[in-house]
Amino acid sequence: MAKKKLFRKGEKTGKVRLLPFVTALLGLLLVIQMVSFYKFKQDFLYIEDIAKKSTTMLDEMGMAKDYLTSFGSDLNEIRSYLLLPTTDYDFSKLGNGTLADEEEDDLTSLVFTFVEQLGAHEKNEKLYSENFEKIQKFLGGEEFLALGLSVDPTGKDTDDGALFKVTDPQSSDALFMEIFLGDNGKFDVQTYVGVIELSDSASAEEVRGEILRYSGEVIEKFRSDMTQVFVLLTELDGVFAGESVQAILAEKSLRIGSRIENIHDFRYSVDSLSKGRLMDVVVDKADFFVQVDEKNVDKADLEGGLVQIFEGVDSRTDIEILVEERAKELSQIMQDPGFLKVLEDAGFTIGEKEETADRISYPIIDEDGEILRSLYLDKRTSEVQVEVPGGGAEDLAMATHDLSVKKKTMDLPVQLASYNIEAAEGRVNILLCGKHGSNVDTIMLASFDSTKRSISLVSIPRDLYHMNRKVNSIYADFGMYEMVNRLEDITGQKIDHYVLVDMYAFRDIVDLLGGITVTLEEDLIDPTYKTCDGDKCSTLYYKAGTYEFNGTEALRVARSRHTTSDYSRAERQQIIIEALKDKAKTFGVGDAGTLFKLANTVIDATETDISPDEAIAYFFRYQNFDLDRGNVLSTANVLASEKEPVNYFTSLRIDSCAGQEGCKPQYAIYTLVPRAGDWNVIRWYVSSILND
Repeated sequence: MAKKKLFRKGEKTGKVRLLPFVTALLGLLLVIQMVSFYKFKQDFLYIEDIAKKSTTMLDEMGMAKDYLTSFGSDLNEIRSYLLLPTTDYDFSKLGNGTLADEEEDDLTSLVFTFVEQLGAHEKNEKLYSENFEKIQKFLGGEEFLALGLSVDPTGKDTDDGALFKVTDPQSSDALFMEIFLGDNGKFDVQTYVGVIELSDSASAEEVRGEILRYSGEVIEKFRSDMTQVFVLLTELDGVFAGESVQAILAEKSLRIGSRIENIHDFRYSVDSLSKGRLMDVVVDKADFFVQVDEKNVDKADLEGGLVQIFEGVDSRTDIEILVEERAKELSQIMQDPGFLKVLEDAGFTIGEKEETADRISYPIIDEDGEILRSLYLDKRTSEVQVEVPGGGAEDLAMATHDLSVKKKTMDLPVQLASYNIEAAEGRVNILLCGKHGSNVDTIMLASFDSTKRSISLVSIPRDLYHMNRKVNSIYADFGMYEMVNRLEDITGQKIDHYVLVDMYAFRDIVDLLGGITVTLEEDLIDPTYKTCDGDKCSTLYYKAGTYEFNGTEALRVARSRHTTSDYSRAERQQIIIEALKDKAKTFGVGDAGTLFKLANTVIDATETDISPDEAIAYFFRYQNFDLDRGNVLSTANVLASEKEPVNYFTSLRIDSCAGQEGCKPQYAIYTLVPRAGDWNVIRWYVSSILND
């Protein structure tokens, strides 16, 4: 039998073969340690934050610091071997003061700051009082009056100081100068050509000297300039009164306001009779130009220039603008492929558009040629209404709501037990949430049952109204811990962990996985997503079938409201989660690079109380479990739709009669609540799903 060759220490062949193996092994250890270190570091920061409120955790912080410092030293040894730069893991930089020290520092800082600000306030008050007295004396004295100028020496009080306006009686009392004394005791002097440069520490005497110098040098030029300006203003007044300008003003429902003088210019407001002030006609005192809405007007043809500008003014009322926009949108809807598909599925067609002075109407016709309803745009109010032939009309949103609440709902038990929060043995419940912006966009309870080897998904609509707020706003106001507490109370299930994922990170995750295969069980038609070709836009439309979606497409399908229904949306989200699960099952050791990128993406955009060790254990434990999806809380089972009064503007108005004599109109929102107001209905339903 041939002997196996033994490699002696120092032989080149052995080193060449062994080094890649060791390097790869250490590289793997480095990745594992880096992920673990990230976790420990986050844990440490969390502990230190809590320690500010509870001194009992200071010893634990000290132990964590010692452990992490030692761990960082070991990690640096591996990084050195791999020729990677080492990192400073000096956690003293994160803050090494005791709680008592920090409280003492905060109090000390507060006292110091208060005394400093008090001193500055008193200093400013004294300086203001001294300078006000001096400037008032100067403006009322003979030296100033000799300039031939006029001023009210008492000044005008403003929110942040006193203002003195200097006018010239020889120039029809045109405004020559503005002297402002701020409440910090500092001066600012404006003239018709600009600002007189003053230092921050300029005294009242220095300001007096600058005013005398400037006035002596400029007053004659000012009077000459004002002569030209008043000639221009007189010409403008004549143009405004002229036939062509008056005609365009009448056509556009505009009027010219009174002349107002500022330090740098004269101006006339251009007002809409329905919308108020739109723009100004400005005449500059120093450069004699005329501007309207920041556009220069040729002084050689004031009339023609003003008429041209006024012709371009949109003086329509807000309602008129909205009517035009909605009329255009309705016309596009009637030709939209997605909408035509909805009509076809329902057995409807749209009749010819009918337009009168007050309305634009589209009849909805059934298979027998009968008009079921008419959609019409009221030109007087800009509202879109639904009209029943021979009957009355109703707001489109209200009509939609009334139809939705008439559908058949499931039967409930005659008697319901009082459900407490349930912690089932052999089951792990995880709250899955997706957020877009500050509010949570997706809410699901995922229940992992080791006995049945199944994962049950229950979707909770974001419009569910609990304790005077929609559940999707709880996270933004109170955080995930309160979100978990509320969802435990709503579902009656003990929640062991939570995962909150940014919806845009979801898009990146799908792309890192190479896309996902999704089967849509019904057509997806969503008017809230627009696909545009040039200036022609249509709704998002996917026929039922199987698709390969990238991250953007998957996110679009997951977030699509599908003709305003939150329930089909929840079912599609569960389908996408199943697709993600199926794709993840295909990954093996050879996909370590992708998995590492995936882990980084998840870590950066995920808020969770699941540790990396637990996440890995859950993945291998539950990856082959069956997924039970399609469970959605809705008005088809245990929820009812109600209108809830609110104290802010919405498109919905109701008569609110609670706690008062009589009723009054109030804004409202659509909400979802448990049927008969009994939260045990929801707890019973969730329990029946999980224990079926």
